[in-house]
Amino acid sequence: MLLHIVAAAQDIEVPMVVSVTVNTSGHPVIRWQMAAPSSVDGYIIKRLIVDGQGVISGTWNNVAVIEGGHVMEYTDDSDAYGTSAKPGIRPESYRVSAYRKSGDHTFYSLMSDELSTLVAQGRYDHCTQQYTISCDALDGAESYRMREYGSGDVVAQASAPSISHAFADHKPLRRLAMECVLPGGAVMGSPVMEIDATSDVAPDLISISSVSLGSDAKSLSIGLMLSPSPSTSRAVLIREAASGTDTLELPNTSLDDYLFDDADADASEQNLYAIVAYNACGQEIARSPGAANICLGASIRATEHSLIWNIPSNAKTAVVAIDDSNSGSFRDLMDIDIDLCDYVHDIGGIMAADEQFPGRFRYQIRYVLNNGKEAFSNIAEVVEEPRIYIPNALNPESEIDDNRIFRPVANFLSDFQMSVFNKRGMLLFQTSEIGEGWDGRYRTSKLCPRDSYVYVISFTDAQGRRHEKKGFVSLVY
Repeated sequence: MLLHIVAAAQDIEVPMVVSVTVNTSGHPVIRWQMAAPSSVDGYIIKRLIVDGQGVISGTWNNVAVIEGGHVMEYTDDSDAYGTSAKPGIRPESYRVSAYRKSGDHTFYSLMSDELSTLVAQGRYDHCTQQYTISCDALDGAESYRMREYGSGDVVAQASAPSISHAFADHKPLRRLAMECVLPGGAVMGSPVMEIDATSDVAPDLISISSVSLGSDAKSLSIGLMLSPSPSTSRAVLIREAASGTDTLELPNTSLDDYLFDDADADASEQNLYAIVAYNACGQEIARSPGAANICLGASIRATEHSLIWNIPSNAKTAVVAIDDSNSGSFRDLMDIDIDLCDYVHDIGGIMAADEQFPGRFRYQIRYVLNNGKEAFSNIAEVVEEPRIYIPNALNPESEIDDNRIFRPVANFLSDFQMSVFNKRGMLLFQTSEIGEGWDGRYRTSKLCPRDSYVYVISFTDAQGRRHEKKGFVSLVY
């Protein structure tokens, strides 16, 4: 509980605040000195409140009472006045006053000079391998220091409010703080900054989506995907061919399904491409898997998907990969002999299974070449039309399970919705699950009378088109 001032200040020594720093938990730490600490009974800690409750913004208010003249340090984790110190986003300013009790009276010293925390910024430069911390310039500052937490050492200092330092040893993470030294030796400190010095941030996505013949049947058209990254300052396309290796400059460091036309490529020979991203230092930070000009085609024949492609000359292993969930993620479907140039995928079993597929099948042929490089074909897509069978009757008393429920059998569709109504328009059943069906009852579980009922079924096909089917189903028993 904070003391109430009951008497004017007498000749009591004024504390001298020597430092306001921030500990590793983010709390300001105030330290002060007294020439005669035994002459006082304790201290009042005041913070400049800027967003508190019940106080005027920008006024000095008590946040703690320290009992004992020899205790000259306080960690401010107080939330007095509904607000806590926020040294990470603003300077927090403090003053300290000493008090002495005499009978029923308490006497206070004048408040100390104001001292604040610092707001600083830090970064690591991968090119120079230097850490830089900085803050706003302070009037009257004698010097600025960089302190490393863990060792507690001051590792660098400067007269300007920006300090750069290269450590002899490399650590992926360093905890640094900035300090400002004022005339007389008082120190203002910033919160501890955890500065990441790990490797550059590679692009989340760097890939070649396709390599195919251009429209002139001579050049090659390469589809490129390169997501933005703060570390990427240059991106190139590397082409390796029998005639040599060439570097092709790309127009941007962020490419979304960008088509690069390589008019200088010889489409009659194998060309292996890779995207390479570089940082500002010219160091490689990411490289896409290699992709060669293997052209894949796909077609539908009954329940079969037929694939055909050309074989690279230096293939070592080959896999047919598939994305049948429309997730963008491929899985290996079949290892194939490197001498094969065609494959038939029979989806008859898929259509009969309970598992649902959205109807879009994406295929890719993936090679590992003799030189250890990877070569991917373009992605060939097959789109199946929705398959749906709708029964025309149900018998809740049937001995056959499937006959007791009105439940369509469907595949190659999504966003399924089914509703069942009586002839007066009353909704009897509704579901968005293909596996669920109507059992011929009201929502109260009472069996509906023998009659014809209206169903409305809607769904989305693999090309995003919405379909609706309406009809009648007979309830018999």
